Amino acid sequence: MADAESLTLAFVTAHPVEAARILERLNALDAAALFERVPARASAPVFKAMLPSVAARILSALGAGTAKALLAAIGTQAAVSILRQIAEPQRGQLVAGLPTTAAMASRLLLHYPDDSVGAWIDPDIVVFPPETTVAEALARIGIGNEPQVELVFSVGRYQQLVGVTGLHNLIRASREQKLASIVEKPPVVLSANATVSGVARRRSWQQSPVLPVTDRNGKLIGVLRRGTLDRALARESQPLPADNAELLVTMFAGGYWNAFSVLAHTIVSLLPGAKPIIGQDKP
Repeated sequence: MADAESLTLAFVTAHPVEAARILERLNALDAAALFERVPARASAPVFKAMLPSVAARILSALGAGTAKALLAAIGTQAAVSILRQIAEPQRGQLVAGLPTTAAMASRLLLHYPDDSVGAWIDPDIVVFPPETTVAEALARIGIGNEPQVELVFSVGRYQQLVGVTGLHNLIRASREQKLASIVEKPPVVLSANATVSGVARRRSWQQSPVLPVTDRNGKLIGVLRRGTLDRALARESQPLPADNAELLVTMFAGGYWNAFSVLAHTIVSLLPGAKPIIGQDKP
């Protein structure tokens, strides 16, 4: 990899949010060209940090392989917020290219209106039948290498929520105990059809930053996190900087001028014929 590309890779890895703000100001085709050159594992945090509307335009300009890799890497909830900005049939094609579990979860979230709780849930939760022993649950969690395991849910035959417990409680419990004797009924269960603005006023958030969500039939479909709720409420108040000059002032004030110059130089070097970006060092 060329030195400039190596420096860009180092920058996007260390400062994904700052890189996202820069790339949001570029033409979608130019930004897509950079994403094509950077491995998805490194560029995914940058893509996830971008405004969904901007990320959608870039996604539409990417090759099918890169687009699917990025969507799979950023997680279902973030992917859905971007997919909502893409029209059919392309959206359906992108969803179909995801791993089976991610595709099913994405279709579930896309089914709900953008202002509903169901559109913002995290479907990647850990669930077990009530008769599962602690030893069995811990073994399966370990084998699955589940990300962000904080809560363990118990569900009935038809996926109705029975109870929930923290992973720390599970670890401290006797290995022979069954989940039915450990889990507790959650004080609040959110409806997927409720509006995000409506549930934001619930006092339950003072007790827990994660609340379970069920569909109209009482089936557990995921959880809503307080941080995700805040992003949902603020999604319409995230304007782009007025122009490149304002962006550069912001970057300079944040101490990222050198990093910006590296990224800008690399973008120009990767895109023959592109106009230099303000602030690029002269040769």
